[in-house]
Amino acid sequence: MFVTIFDQAYAEWGSILLSSLMKFHQDDSVLVLGVDLSAETERAVAWMHERIAVRRLTLDEVGSGRAAKVANSRPLWLRDLKNEFSPDWMFLLDADLLFRRPVNDLIAASEKHDAVMAIGDGVYRGKTYRRLRVASGFVLFRRSGYGLIDSWCDMLSRTEAIEDVRPWEWFWEQTCLLDAVEKTGLDILQMPEKCLSSPRLEPDAWVWSANVPTSEKQTALKLFAAELMALHK
Repeated sequence: MFVTIFDQAYAEWGSILLSSLMKFHQDDSVLVLGVDLSAETERAVAWMHERIAVRRLTLDEVGSGRAAKVANSRPLWLRDLKNEFSPDWMFLLDADLLFRRPVNDLIAASEKHDAVMAIGDGVYRGKTYRRLRVASGFVLFRRSGYGLIDSWCDMLSRTEAIEDVRPWEWFWEQTCLLDAVEKTGLDILQMPEKCLSSPRLEPDAWVWSANVPTSEKQTALKLFAAELMALHK
């Protein structure tokens, strides 16, 4: 089961993600956790494909901290889903992704592992950061690896900063995911580099990620929309 989580501010991104995903994965279930989506957006998402289900979530947080609260709450919401449904696998997806080919090979390869994720060196401008070692918005969990989700949630409750990342601020859940991986010692399959491309958007990448500065987000949205149209031709 694919899972994505977004609020009204990311509704356009979510629509592009879902349209590209369902082009290649029409037989797979997709659950959208919609955080305070408008009724119109909920209907539009649900009508995109019969395999897409929408569940409404409400978040009281407002202002500049809201986006970080949504991101940092994802492990908790994912834990609720695995406890409720316990599917063979759950693939957590950022809303600002674009599928350019199916990932069936990756899902098949995951059967011999507990989870699959993009793991890198975390180097940015010559310095290594723990918060950049893993991509928390593109992770496949097998049922055997659901303990990683529980550990991830446990890590969120810590009160001390990790490097320069303070609890419940940006990159907190991503930093906590790396700590959970190291603590559990589960069998993690590292994704091929060509699987996820950001921010260079390599032409042979399976999935594009719009992990770009806020000032470049609208430009990336237009690029993704154009690429989506090309995919559907």
